[in-house]
Amino acid sequence: MYGNLCLAIHCMRHAGDPEPRAHRELFIAPREVERLVTSLKEEGYRFTLPSEAEKGDGRACCITFDDGYYNNRHFL
Repeated sequence: MYGNLCLAIHCMRHAGDPEPRAHRELFIAPREVERLVTSLKEEGYRFTLPSEAEKGDGRACCITFDDGYYNNRHFL
């Protein structure tokens, strides 16, 4: 079993966004993030800020975003 995790999301892709021409594997849809978060919560992970990951009991997970891509707003 894993310890603490940090999910580094490169770029969110909304259903209405154009299909990426290159590096499709770097894009993730909000529904995929939702499934991932649900799965990790079912495995006992708590979600927290990176600076708080080592505090508390149990396993922690934080989510960060690579770069400053405008389409990461889809996460909200």
